[in-house]
Amino acid sequence: MYLGGRSHASQAALFNMTLMPILALISLGEIWKLLTAPKAERILDPQATLTVEESRMVRVFRLLAILVLVLAGIWGVTIGEGPFADARILPAIGALLIAGGIFGLTTMVFNPRQRLILTPESLFHSRLRPAAVAWEDIVGIKSRKFLATVIITLELRESREFRAASLLARWKRIEKLKLDPRMFGVEPENLLRGIELRRNVFTF
Repeated sequence: MYLGGRSHASQAALFNMTLMPILALISLGEIWKLLTAPKAERILDPQATLTVEESRMVRVFRLLAILVLVLAGIWGVTIGEGPFADARILPAIGALLIAGGIFGLTTMVFNPRQRLILTPESLFHSRLRPAAVAWEDIVGIKSRKFLATVIITLELRESREFRAASLLARWKRIEKLKLDPRMFGVEPENLLRGIELRRNVFTF
């Protein structure tokens, strides 16, 4: 009974030391994005050059969350206890947390910080090569809601060749550019209208 209680306590401690700090860091990141997001009137002004980007501070929060995940995984592997001692559940969970942390860290290192710039002449996105997309090279704009997330999809002209800027996917040709407004802390409807306004004003 004592060993069982200790195992349950170890698993609960692993859960708490992982989930609570990560939730706190994610919340801080969301608050920071809301505080630093551009005003709606600037987004909807087609004459304005608008820059929205993934905040460096938010990336710091994300990095800390990844480190918490990896440290919790190492703790789970070294403790080696769980409610089912023979199955060694806790070390398996720890290994899974370490793998998830390494994947998250690799994604951050090899993917450039997202930056979106809207100008009267073009749209600039840091994860495209070439990064500048003339408004006439955007042949369609769509938005789709999935659960609580709205994704804006920009269909690019087939005659232009765009590639992913990520070192992990330089070979990949981009025919549709997908934007997650939450990444920049802006309202999806405002960003969609801001893109449509600039495209309509400076193309037709």
